[in-house]
Amino acid sequence: NEGRTVLFVSHNMTAIQNLCQSAILLSNGTIKEVGETGNIINRYFTSKKNKGSVLSEIKERNGNGTLLFTKGNIKTINSDIYNAVDSFSEVLIELEFKTKENYVVNHARIDIGINNILGDRIAWLSSDTIGSSPDLSFGKLNFHISNFPLAPGDYNCNLYCEINNEVADWLGDVIEFSVVEKDYYLSGKKVPSNQGDILLKYKVVI
Repeated sequence: NEGRTVLFVSHNMTAIQNLCQSAILLSNGTIKEVGETGNIINRYFTSKKNKGSVLSEIKERNGNGTLLFTKGNIKTINSDIYNAVDSFSEVLIELEFKTKENYVVNHARIDIGINNILGDRIAWLSSDTIGSSPDLSFGKLNFHISNFPLAPGDYNCNLYCEINNEVADWLGDVIEFSVVEKDYYLSGKKVPSNQGDILLKYKVVI
């Protein structure tokens, strides 16, 4: 009522919903749509559908090239929205890759490191740790996480593949994704963003 305009820029959908009556959807610095906040938030999540992270075009990578990661996604199971997931849900990290023809694979391992927005390592998954040597002939592999524990925020992944004890491919800061801000404890309250990178399922008892 004082003739002032406040412009709030965020990927936190809950904060935008609570603070803003109208919103602007941006893509690569271009205005895509302007409208009521709820509608724009829906359009934002819709824009994430079926959009995977293309890795085949990345030039800066380490390894001998016997395997190259070509695509990577993360999604909540039974959702068609990629790279925006929920805490406490079943999550798939989907990887696609191509291997050098006629290369004999005696042993392979694939690792995924998950990092927060500051670059700190939050979690690590490895086929080797669970005693699995993945079959690379299918050209794809999924990591299934049954109870995704990360708190709302932005994250990315490092991808690593080793074949016959040699580094085949190694990519950093790829598969960017967000954990959606929601009322996960059904209390009407959210966990403060400065209270760690994981959420725990718990209850208070006497």
